[in-house]
Order: sequence, then C-alpha cells, then structure tokens
Amino acid sequence: MPDKASKMIKDRLARETTGEVLFDRYSRGRYATDASFYQIMPFGVVVPKTIDEALRALAIAREHGRTITPRGGGTSQSGQTVNDGIVIDFSKHLNRVLSLDVENRSCVVEPGIVLDDLNRQLRKHGLWFPVDVSTASRATIGGMAGNNSCGGRSLRYGTMRDNTLSMDAALADGTLLHFGEVSRDLARTNTGDGATDLFREMLDLGAREAAEIADKFPKVQRRVGGYNLDALVPRNAPNNMAHLLVGSEGTLAFTTKVELKLWPVIRNKVLGVCHFGSFYEAMDAAQHLVKLRPIAVELVDRTMIALGREIAMFQPIIGAAIRGDPDAVLIVEFAEQDQAENISRLKQLGELMADLGFGWNNPQPKWGGVVEITEPALQTAIADFRAAGLNVMMSMKEAGKPVSFVEDCAVPLQRLADYTARLNAIFLKHGTSGTMYAHASEGCLHVRPVLNLKLEKDVKAMRAIAEETFEMVREYKGSHSGEHGDGLVRSEFHETMFGPRIIADFRQVKQRFDPDHVLNPGKIVDPPKMDDRSLFRYPPDYRVTELKTVLDWSAYPGAGGGFQGAIEMCNNNGACRKLEGGVMCPSYRVTRDEKDVTRGRANTLRLAISGQLGPDALSSNEMMETLKLCVSCKACRHECPTGVDMAKMKIEVLAARAASHGLSLRDRLVGYLPRYADLASRFAPLANWRNNSPLLRQLFEKFAGISAARALPAFRRDVFRPNAVAVGPEDGREVVLFADTFNRFYERENLDAALRVLVAGGYRVHMPTPAEGGRPLCCGRTFLSAGLVDNARSELDRLVATYASFAARGVPIIGLEPSCLLTLRDELLSLRSDPIAKSIGAHALLFEEFLVREAEAGRLKLPLGAFATKALVHGHCHQKSFGAFKPVEQVLRLIPGLNVETIESSCCGMAGAFGYGADTYQASIEMAELSLLPAVRSAEPAALIVADGTSCRHQIKDGTNRAALHVARVLAMSLDRARSTTTLSSTAKEPLHG
Repeated sequence: MPDKASKMIKDRLARETTGEVLFDRYSRGRYATDASFYQIMPFGVVVPKTIDEALRALAIAREHGRTITPRGGGTSQSGQTVNDGIVIDFSKHLNRVLSLDVENRSCVVEPGIVLDDLNRQLRKHGLWFPVDVSTASRATIGGMAGNNSCGGRSLRYGTMRDNTLSMDAALADGTLLHFGEVSRDLARTNTGDGATDLFREMLDLGAREAAEIADKFPKVQRRVGGYNLDALVPRNAPNNMAHLLVGSEGTLAFTTKVELKLWPVIRNKVLGVCHFGSFYEAMDAAQHLVKLRPIAVELVDRTMIALGREIAMFQPIIGAAIRGDPDAVLIVEFAEQDQAENISRLKQLGELMADLGFGWNNPQPKWGGVVEITEPALQTAIADFRAAGLNVMMSMKEAGKPVSFVEDCAVPLQRLADYTARLNAIFLKHGTSGTMYAHASEGCLHVRPVLNLKLEKDVKAMRAIAEETFEMVREYKGSHSGEHGDGLVRSEFHETMFGPRIIADFRQVKQRFDPDHVLNPGKIVDPPKMDDRSLFRYPPDYRVTELKTVLDWSAYPGAGGGFQGAIEMCNNNGACRKLEGGVMCPSYRVTRDEKDVTRGRANTLRLAISGQLGPDALSSNEMMETLKLCVSCKACRHECPTGVDMAKMKIEVLAARAASHGLSLRDRLVGYLPRYADLASRFAPLANWRNNSPLLRQLFEKFAGISAARALPAFRRDVFRPNAVAVGPEDGREVVLFADTFNRFYERENLDAALRVLVAGGYRVHMPTPAEGGRPLCCGRTFLSAGLVDNARSELDRLVATYASFAARGVPIIGLEPSCLLTLRDELLSLRSDPIAKSIGAHALLFEEFLVREAEAGRLKLPLGAFATKALVHGHCHQKSFGAFKPVEQVLRLIPGLNVETIESSCCGMAGAFGYGADTYQASIEMAELSLLPAVRSAEPAALIVADGTSCRHQIKDGTNRAALHVARVLAMSLDRARSTTTLSSTAKEPLHG
C-alpha cells in the first residue's frame, strides 16, 4: 500500500469526519477477517459517527479510486465483509431505532443496530423481529439484510426478505434513493431523484427474464444465492425494490435505513427433543414432523452432542435434554399463543414418533422417542446450545476444523435423508468426515467437513467436495446458498447453479447500480476462485516461527508448544461482541471497539506470531495497547464456545514484554506486593500516607501510573496471624484454610469469619506455614499480572510443598478470594503438570463450594439465625468462569428468611490492579456503571450487598459508598444472631428471683 496515497486519504477522512480513521497495520489486520476462512488486508477502516459521515467516507473513497465494504458484526461465514478497499464499520455508532409504529408493527432502524439490542427495545411493546439468527447477539440488521438471513424459525416467519418493508440507500455515486413497494408503471412513486429510470430498467429485466427466473431459481424457501431477480417479475407485483437489495451483500447500494416488519413476541412454547438411533432415520422423519406445524425443527448430531459434553457451560443442558446415546436429535418447537395447544401438539409428536416406528426399547435404527421440555429456563438453554452450533463444532483442538463452504445447501425435505447419506459418502471419498446440524425443517443443514486448510491436499479436497456437492444439489433442484450468502466462497458457482443467462442478468444489475464497481467488488458478480489460497487466512506462505512460551499449551498444535494453536482457535464468530448476558467481554461493552474484544485481540496475536505485523510484534507497544483493557476476567475461557483463553494469553504477552522491555514502577508495586506486604503492614500509617496526601496521589499517578482518583487498599497492623496452625475439634473433618495476601493484609475480618463458621460446623481447620518459614503463602497471582512467571512459579512451588501432604490424604483446600484460590485450578496446572500439583488443584475449593458440598452430603451442621431479609449478590468473574458462582447463592439461601437476588452484571471493572491504573481508571468506572453500580445504588438501605472479590468490594465502595460483604462474614453474622437468640431464649426460661 503506497504510504503517500494512504496518508492523503487518511488525512482527508480525518479532516472531514469525526469518527475513528484507522490506517495502521494492527487496526487493518483486525478487519482483515470475518468468520470465514478468508483474509484480505483492507486499505483502511472508518468508524463513522453519523450516516452523513458514512456517506462522506463513501464519497472520499470513490474520488480517490478506492472501493468500499460496509461492515456490521463481521460474522459473515462466506467472506462477504473482507476486501482490499476501505471498510466502513456501522456497528459502533450507527445503531439507533429511528421510529417505531407499535400499532402497525413496524420500525425503522439504522443498519448498525444489533438484533438482540433491537429486540430488547421492542420487547416492552410486546413485539420482536423474528429473523432469529444464531449470531443474534452481534449480528446487525444491515448485515442481515445484506445476507438475506433466515434464522431458526423461518418455517413460521420467513427470511429477512420477507420481513423487510423498505430500505433507504445511496448508490455508489452518492445518489440517495428510497427502495420500497412500487407499481409496475411506477406511478405515484416517491423514491428519490433518479430512481425512476433505474427501477424501470429493473422491472423490465424482471419481465423479460420471468420465464428463465422461474426455471432456474430453486423452489425452496432458503434460496439466498445471487440477486433476488424474482422480486422483479410481474407475478410479484406490486414489486418491492428493497427486496433486490436484500441479499446483495453490499454490492449494489450503501444502506442508510431499514424498515422492518415486526411480530408479537412468543408468549408460550414447548420443545420436543426427538431422539433417533440412526441419523438417516432422523433426516427421513423431518418431512413428517413438520406436518404438526411446529415453528422450527432443528438438528443436533452425534458430533455436536459429544463436543457439547466436553464444554462446561453445556454439560448440564445435555444432561437434562439428552437420553442415552442418540445418533441425532431433532428439536421440535411449538409456540402457539395457547399453551394448551402447544401441549396437545407435544403429545401428538410423541404419538407420531411411535407411528413412525420409534420406541425407547427398539433396536437401532428405530430406537428413539421424545423428551418433553416445558421448563422455560431449560428451553432457553437448549436454544443457546443449538445457536452455538458452529462454535461448538469449531471447539476441536486439532489442526483440522469443520470448514464452511457447503454448509448452506438447501434441498426439498423429501430428499434430505438421501442427500445427507450421499454427502457423507462424498466426504468419505475425500478422506474426511463432516458435522451436521441446524434447520432440518427447511432441508437446510449446516454441513462442514473437517479439513486443515493449511495443507494443499485439503484445499484440493475442498474444491472437489464443493463441486460434487453442488452438482448433487442441482440434481435435487435445491439451493447451493441457503442462508449464509455467497461472498467469496459460493459466488464462483452461480453459473453452474443458475446458468449463463441468469449470470448475465446479475452482471447487468451490478453494472446498472455500480458501474465502477466501488461497492464490495468480487462478491456475487465476477468473483475470484473460492480456493485462491492467496485470499486465505492461512495462505501458502503462512508461517509461525518457533517461540519461547512460559505456560503449558500442549493441548493445542503448533509453535510455542501449542500457543499458536490456542490463538488460532478463534474462528471470528464474534460471540465476544454480545452486549448483555454473561460477562464476556467487559472492555468491548464500554468501548465498542474491535481492538477491545476477544476476537480482535486473538486476531492481533495471530498476525503478530506469524510475522504479519513486523518484528517483535508480540511485545510491542501496539500489542500492549491491544491488551490494555483486557481485565483478565477469564469470561472468554468459559463463554467463548471455542474456549479462547485471553487471560492466559495475556500472561504470555506480559512475560514477553517484561523480558524485552523490563518492568514499570507500577508493575513492580503490583507484582511484588506479596513480598513487601508484611513489612508495609508493620509501618501501616506510613504505607497509607499516600491515600491522605493529594500531593502524593499526584506523584504516584505521574511516576507509578496509579490514578490519583483512587484510594489504595489500606494496610493495617493487625493482619491475620493465627496463633495456632490448627483450630477446631481434633476429631473434626479436616480442611485447610488458604489465607490469601489480600484478605490476610487488608481484610482479616473475612478470614476470622471463615474460621468461626468452619469451627462452628465442627471442622478441624489447618493453616500450615511453609517449612522454611518466612513470608506467608501466596498463589502468585500478582506476579502473573505483571508477567513475572518465574516468581509466580516460585510462590506456587512453596504453596504446593506446604499443602501436598493434605491433598494426598484428600483434605479440601479452602480459599476466600476467587482469583487466588482458582489459580490453583488454572494457572498452577499451566506451570506444573506433575501429580502433586494436579492433586492440589483437584482439592482446591472456594469457601461456598465446600459448604454447599457438605450441605448436599448432609454433613453441614451450622446453627444459622435470621438477621436480614434481602441480599444482593455480585459474582466475581472467575467464580462465573469456573462455574463456582451458583454455590454463593445456594449457601446464602441457607440463612433463614434471606431473599437472595443476583445482580446481572459483567465485570465490576476493578479487576485487581486494573481499576487503579491512571490509563484504565475511566474504563474501569464505565464497566461498573453498566449494571453493577446502578443496581447497588437502587438497593434499599437495609439490603446486604455481597461480593466475594476483594476488587469487587472496593469498586462497590468507591462507586456507591456502600460496604459489600464476603459471604463468610454474612454467615458469621447469621451464626451470631442464632447464638444471641438462643441466649435470650435460655434467659427467658430462667426463674425470676426478687
């Protein structure tokens, strides 16, 4: 890319727009990929703040001879949103609902609005937009329109085309037009200057080619390939010109507004999970199941079930919904307004399965039956699992992955069973196998053969599979492009599927709308070869040289002991871009920048280790900027369906940075805290002087990068130093209490409370000290946060040596601080893989996890008394990541009369030392203000605020001036109330003496 030309365009864009103008290698690299296997480095990226600015960027690009690619969530699986021109990102700012007509059930939106966000706004009016794609948490309406998306319930609601009323868009020359319903004679058409001639030509084309279109366009609902020429034919009069833009992938016009048809929300529904011992039988049954008029029939195959069983967040769902070992299940959904009707159809479903010859006691292939799901929470969980289908499939850690290129074919239902059987034979012929799931009700299965596209032989296999599959689809009169669009992967095959005359029509449409090919060229018309490896994410010259890593990545393939494979697990599906629900990704939720989302970081890491960002990119300033707002919440480890663990990857980067650039003063203050905390506590007034001096606060901000707006946790002289190494009844069940650095030196009340609770429960509590004496034990967490991995390993080695004998005899190791205790279940095993370390990790439990386990086993005997009526609970990110938050709610519910309410929140934003940084303080506050701090402020004064994390409690105190309590203290308070009540009761029974 010529530097002079780049600078000229960049400078002009920066002068004439107010949004972000991104032309550096790192930013362009983050926009070079979507969820396909392609990668094309854009010339630059613009993130406009208004539609007018987006149009200005279009004009500037056109004047400088550059192409434009509009982009929403960047989740396209066919390469629609990658190109070598200027990418315009609509998703950050252009996301408003412009108008809403509740009575007529329609709305007008900007193209960058995310589907889930739109539906959240519509729900309070009893409406929703029902094209419910699996990527609803990040898919934008503009992208869905460009793609002609379908969703899982298109059997009832239709496709994006069926639900688009009109669109406003600019042609490549900047002409603004309204695309809506028109009469054949274009009388009384209010469409904008210059529209009449354009629309007349299009309608004439539709009339001229009506017979060819009828002959060549497949008669299946899920046909999204090419341009929607059938929208132009006379039999569809009055014709909706917006339907020509729907599915055009940004190649015809530049969308500015979309008018949508809305539907009443689903009030009631039931699911029937139909089990089959034979995949073929499941596919053959689909044509019969749809006769019961469900709104969806979704396939989940054996592979997806098996992979789901290995992913923690999906294990409970599969346990509840899956019986035995099916070869496939079909999830049948009924959603009539009358729940009694839904229940009736569910019963009919069971009867139909029996009529088809299926039974739980039958041998294969007729083994099977229906598991009825009427509980709303489980229905939602099943929907989430199905929606994560692609990502679950992509969770394979091997070099080969399920590849999207024939995943979108749609065939008539009567041919579905034969189609899938023949497809599996094609896969087998080419030395691979495939995964299948999704829309059985529409004959559109997401089918992905497992291939390694870094290998030439697998690329050749992909080409052969595509050609043979599409030939079979044409034989069945089906569609080769049934939902995910054409892009780079399927456009090449249009001529084979539609014939040369229709292709000539496509070219005519493109030429009339965009004669200079400014808008997203190479899609639908005049595409490159789908197997042009120069356009791949992993081109022929893709190399990752061996690199030194500090953690264990051996579960993955590739350089750096598997670090490469771990990074490449990111398939760009964009689940990390969701704005509500769960924790991931807190930094993206406040900035909406691609740089600050897990996907953007993983792409940057991949480009760095493969040399595409220049030498030493892994430890560069730009890489540090990329990771600056990563709070190491570990949400991606749990919530990313492919398991991308950015917190762990950040440790690698920090270690590389420390090795090449040394440590900052702030890194030293944070990292070495366990080494100087004891000394600081002995001189607490001096150590805390900074908090009370505005001058010292300013000096700390200037020289140590610690925000003057924050008070640091206060040291104290009365730190937790138990007088004995064991307390409690000598014959009690043994436990070890791990006193972490934060609670030991800053909030000993939590450890005191935990001791009281454990002893009251009859436990023998051990608090062993290191054999060599010296400083207290530490998990090494602060060292890891500074990239000082050897120091962290040293701390963990001391801890393992001290606790080894207890773990060997099965004694639980209990901790209070989630980030510290869970280090023993996570990073410890990345630093040591020996049996002793694994034993420590296996016996490490948070305080609440241990108590709940004991309660469930009938061993917990705690005399708890009522003392409060309500508790609001905020979960620590690491608790949520490791599935350890539910026990917090469970143990609090042991307290009589206490109503426990969970605050639906992401990260608190403090995140260890993150919230204290001068350069991260503002982001920290913004994270907390998303939901946590407003919830605490609105809580009644008498309510308890409960948070186990030290950082969380400090953030809540700083942001609301309300004190949050660790669960241990709440339980201790309940114990005190029970004892005082007992004492008063005993006193009342004593005789009075006068």
